[in-house]
Amino acid sequence: MAGRMELKNIISETLNEIEKMAKTIDNNFDAAQKTPSFFKTPPYLQNTLDPQNANVPLEPKNAAKIETQEKITEEKEEAPEIITEEIAQENPTQVLISNERVFLKGLLERTLVLFKGMQALEEKEAMKRLDLVARFLQYQLSTLEKRLESLERENTE
Repeated sequence: MAGRMELKNIISETLNEIEKMAKTIDNNFDAAQKTPSFFKTPPYLQNTLDPQNANVPLEPKNAAKIETQEKITEEKEEAPEIITEEIAQENPTQVLISNERVFLKGLLERTLVLFKGMQALEEKEAMKRLDLVARFLQYQLSTLEKRLESLERENTE
């Protein structure tokens, strides 16, 4: 029963975030360009290699990095040569794959929560939620487009 309540809370929080996002989208509509803001991915939502601009849901991954850094610090006192070799072996491709995995996992989680929320619809709220879902999906498509463009640019460089 507790697991079910947590799922309801997660769905409720996600729907609240979607509503806030929809309000932000409406408020940021640029009438001069006639381009809705949901086609423009804000820099803080783009997954970049810069940790300051990384997506917020990456915190569990960051926690693992902190633990790894602590372990490296502990091991550094014991065997500094081995740690130097391990750090030297990491290359940008591995970091890129890791970032992609995190990005796709976050996208999957948000979409699943959205889908479960849609399954629990009441008829009186269906049109409001459907509108929010359509806006959220437009946002996700925009995010995916931007991500693909940045990957293509990185591959051509």
